[in-house]
Amino acid sequence: MKNSALTYGIDPKSLTVGEDGVVRYVMVARSDSGALNVIYQGIRCATAETKTYARWSGNSSWNTSPDAAWQALDFRGPTRPAMMLARQGVCEGRTVTGNVQKILTTLRSDRVEYR
Repeated sequence: MKNSALTYGIDPKSLTVGEDGVVRYVMVARSDSGALNVIYQGIRCATAETKTYARWSGNSSWNTSPDAAWQALDFRGPTRPAMMLARQGVCEGRTVTGNVQKILTTLRSDRVEYR
């Protein structure tokens, strides 16, 4: 079985900074073959955690995850893409980088792809 590399990105129009300190966004993962995985997630910088709120089902609807728990950000495993996003511009240590525009500017200036 061949390992397929994924390329990640976020929809800039979906990025929000909540009053609760959580940065929410839609992340898109694309495989080399063009398959997409789309998720609605949040990063809580203060506790270095991420949560998946919903996944795009591909038929014009979101499958919500009402029982989803916060998970620690890590450079390995399923939280790696969120960890990279946090490090590349969403968080400055345990605080949110700033408003939406500042986060987007920071992310755009650090065009690092990870696989």
